Amino acid sequence: MKGEILIPVLLSVGSGYLAGRHLRLDTRPISQLSIYVLMPALVLAFLQKASLGWQDYGLIALFTLLLTLVMDLVSGFLAKFLGAGSAERSALQLSAVFMNSSNYGLPVVLLAFGQAGAERAVVFIVLQLILLNSLAVFYAARARQSVRESLLNILKMPTIWAIVLAFLLRLFQVELPGRVWFTLNMMGQASIPVMLLTLGIQLSSTKLAGELPLIGVASGLRLLLSPLVAVALIYLLGDPRGLTERVLLLEAAMPTAVTTSLLAIEFEASPQLVSSIVLVTTVLSFVTISMLLSWYS
Repeated sequence: MKGEILIPVLLSVGSGYLAGRHLRLDTRPISQLSIYVLMPALVLAFLQKASLGWQDYGLIALFTLLLTLVMDLVSGFLAKFLGAGSAERSALQLSAVFMNSSNYGLPVVLLAFGQAGAERAVVFIVLQLILLNSLAVFYAARARQSVRESLLNILKMPTIWAIVLAFLLRLFQVELPGRVWFTLNMMGQASIPVMLLTLGIQLSSTKLAGELPLIGVASGLRLLLSPLVAVALIYLLGDPRGLTERVLLLEAAMPTAVTTSLLAIEFEASPQLVSSIVLVTTVLSFVTISMLLSWYS
């Protein structure tokens, strides 16, 4: 059964959780290693050998934008309907819109669909990275972060430049030397266990706090509504049986991104509430994603 794919993910995250609890590890240098070294290497190695066509890139981009738009509108409406304050509204939108597509989603996609699936997930992750450094910052800071500052934050991320370089290499049909590609691929493969362990370490310092109704609403939006919206978009835009579409559906079902809690802390957007939603959605996702994977088989 494909649901068994989550066993190595669960064991890796659990190992990171135990390490975080007993070794008092600082996740910042580990996260920086992943963001600035391992993830760019993975992106460049995967996309250099990718079998994606321009139609796949267009589908992923359009799907990402539409999913973000729908989840933004629904979460914003529910926050207003529930009478949430500005900080709680930001927390709800951050939690509902942005999923953990990289250090949770990518390993699951790789285990479920192999390298061909991971190539598609990488493109989705880069688009999410752009949105996290622009729209997510806007949610968290509202008027405190300028458009220029958000754009500069995006341009500082090496993963963005890795995908640009990969596009240029493919456009001009330039192959990386074998040894260079092997090194990048080796480093990229290392990013998978590192991301899972980092997730576990981050969860080890997260505590459940905040308003339970808002936690429940945000969790429902992220784990239930998001994949349902994804199914509707897939039927609208492409072939539900296609590999790209199945990868997008799996990514859309991922729990709330851990990065959102860091933004909430930075800009005082109900950080305890966001961290609680990250914890709850991550734990519950082992059930919901297992069910989704079983449905695939």
